[in-house]
Amino acid sequence: MRHLFAAAAFFCCSASVVSAEEQNSMNLGSIDEAGPENWEGMYLGVAGSAVDFSGTYKSFDLDRTIAADYQRSDSISGNALALLAGINWQADRLVYGLELSASKPNAEISYLENYLISAQPHRWSYSQKVSTIASIRGRVGYSFGETLVYGSAGAAFGKLTISGYDTSVDPSGGSISNWQKGWIFGFGVEQMLGGGWSTSLEYSQVKLDPLTHNPGYWYKPFRDTHEIELGEISIGLKYHF
Repeated sequence: MRHLFAAAAFFCCSASVVSAEEQNSMNLGSIDEAGPENWEGMYLGVAGSAVDFSGTYKSFDLDRTIAADYQRSDSISGNALALLAGINWQADRLVYGLELSASKPNAEISYLENYLISAQPHRWSYSQKVSTIASIRGRVGYSFGETLVYGSAGAAFGKLTISGYDTSVDPSGGSISNWQKGWIFGFGVEQMLGGGWSTSLEYSQVKLDPLTHNPGYWYKPFRDTHEIELGEISIGLKYHF
């Protein structure tokens, strides 16, 4: 009888061990099946940025009789607020998609120069300002579960306004505005917060095509060129649908 009880006890213990191993195996299987966080779908968001705004101004005397060619570069810090909309697709841990953005930079470069034109002194003041930046970018990233590391690149469009006047000629001056195309690239990291929300930290660089014009409202023989770049570090908040 004691041998029967011992055999029964041994059988029960063995069954418990097997059951526990099977349960652990099932738990591990469910963990493996869970895989990476689901980043797929559409999202909307906002972002605030610290902006480094760089501008280069070049002026050329076309008939080479009035003044020497001139070039100056400067930069200023500012900020920007952006609206974001995008969509992600996912293949295992590879996440890719498209993102649209529109931002309002708050940065303007102003210059004040003294010139000699035809041996006469002139005081020239002008400014470079980008009032709007829009972009469409492709994004590719790798999911570490609730953390996404990504890079992006695409096309950018900026509304550039150039204003200026010569105090010795026309204090009211003049200005031109034009949409310039360019490119944008960046990289960042995004973290899921839960409830469909995520936050991101990103660096991006925007370079617009040069704006070249003949400033007829100053001196017709001149051709001016303006080159603009913006570097941004932004913090974003997004909601995923």
